[in-house]
Amino acid sequence: MKYEISGLAVELQGGREYMKSCMAKYTLPLENERERICDLGIFIERGTQIPKPAGKILSNHLVWHLSEQEGIKTAWRTLPWFDDIVSARMDFLKNRTDISIFSMDDGEEAADGDNPDAVDSRDFLFAGQAFSDMCLRHSRMVLHSSCIAADGKAILFSAPSGTGKSTHTGLWQKHVPNTVMINDDTPVLRLDRPDHVLACGSPWSGKTRLNENLSVPLHAIVFLERGEKNTIAPLPTAQAFGRLLGECRKFPFADSMSLAAEHCAALIERVPIYRLTCNISYDAVKTVREELSL
Repeated sequence: MKYEISGLAVELQGGREYMKSCMAKYTLPLENERERICDLGIFIERGTQIPKPAGKILSNHLVWHLSEQEGIKTAWRTLPWFDDIVSARMDFLKNRTDISIFSMDDGEEAADGDNPDAVDSRDFLFAGQAFSDMCLRHSRMVLHSSCIAADGKAILFSAPSGTGKSTHTGLWQKHVPNTVMINDDTPVLRLDRPDHVLACGSPWSGKTRLNENLSVPLHAIVFLERGEKNTIAPLPTAQAFGRLLGECRKFPFADSMSLAAEHCAALIERVPIYRLTCNISYDAVKTVREELSL
């Protein structure tokens, strides 16, 4: 199947019904699918045994191990307490436009589109992680945030998981008419337009399916912190850069890190970035609206 996500044509093969259900909003129309050349290819294969990659070890990350052999970069993970058993592996081909994902099959029957088994959910998650890294090479970045659109302007609220960004954007939807949720966890930012940055929906939106296939000019990025009083102020450049890079979704390959840093620096030049200290109330929403003239 072919999909269009943030303007990129993505071919995805090997996903089961749950993945197809999650991706449905982004399906390329049949008349366009045949003519459209794909920008990215994600190919998923399941098996009971996954070979451990050979080649030079680049990093032993907390979750993913990284290696490289003959220009092919690989990320893989092992079962807890069993370092010799590979549970998942991603091979990024030399041109970084195609990726093969090998996933350990648990032997269970396929679930339906609304009730995935653990492997269905995991494969969908892996595909999203692969997409996040690959799109860095197409003047795009995936930022961990909850993104809404109000009055035709997109606002990203970013914070570590559990801080309350989804709760905050939920207040916008409740109290501000015509507020639309673009993506509740990992929207895509397009930096390839000369006039504005676009905030785009994607099928991957964390634990929910709160996402829409929309592209809206980005008005501001707000880093959210909990506090008793509601205050908002521009974030200094150095702090903005560090927070953006930390919340940008990527694998810690050297070239991915370099591209992510370039995109973060470009984003700071083009989009105002703020720190919001807030409680969970509509007053916090009003504080942001007043500062951003919304």
